[in-house]
Amino acid sequence: MAIPAGVFPGLKSNSNLHLYSSLPSSLLSNKKALNRFNSGIHKLKTRRLHSEVRPKAMFLENPVMGDLIATALSGGIALSMLRLWEETAKRGVFDQKTNRKLVHISIGLVFMLCWPMFSSDRQGAILASLIPGLNIIKMLLLGLGLWKDDATVKSMSRFGDHSHG
Repeated sequence: MAIPAGVFPGLKSNSNLHLYSSLPSSLLSNKKALNRFNSGIHKLKTRRLHSEVRPKAMFLENPVMGDLIATALSGGIALSMLRLWEETAKRGVFDQKTNRKLVHISIGLVFMLCWPMFSSDRQGAILASLIPGLNIIKMLLLGLGLWKDDATVKSMSRFGDHSHG
C-alpha cells in the first residue's frame, strides 16, 4: 500500500514508515484518527527516551542480595547435576563416554539457564562466573592429583584416570 505524500508531516525519514504500513486505508484518509495515532506514537517514543534504564535482578530489589541468592541457587543446581552424574557413573548406568557427554551438556545448559537470574551489574557477572570458575579449580586439583574423588574422575574423564581429562 502506498502512503500518500504529505500525510505524515512530522516524519523526518523513512525509518518509521513500518509503523504506518499496517494501518487500514480508511484510517489514513481520516485526519483526526491519524493525528491521534501520531500523538500516541510520539508519546511512546518520548517515554522510551526519558525512562531510566536500571539493571534488574530477578530476586529482591537489592541487586547484590539478588545476585547472592542467584549464586547460591545456580551453584546448588550445578552441584546437584554433578552429583547425579557422579552417581550414574559410580553405578554404571551409562557407559563412561555417554556419561561424560551428559555431564558436559547438562552443566553447560544449567549455566545458560541460570544466567537470567543474575542482574546485569558487574557483581552479577562476577558472581555468575564463580560457579564455573570453582568447577575449573576443582577439576584442576583433581587432574593434578591433589584432590581425590574417584566418582567425579570416573564421571568426567575418558579413561577413569585423573591424569587423562
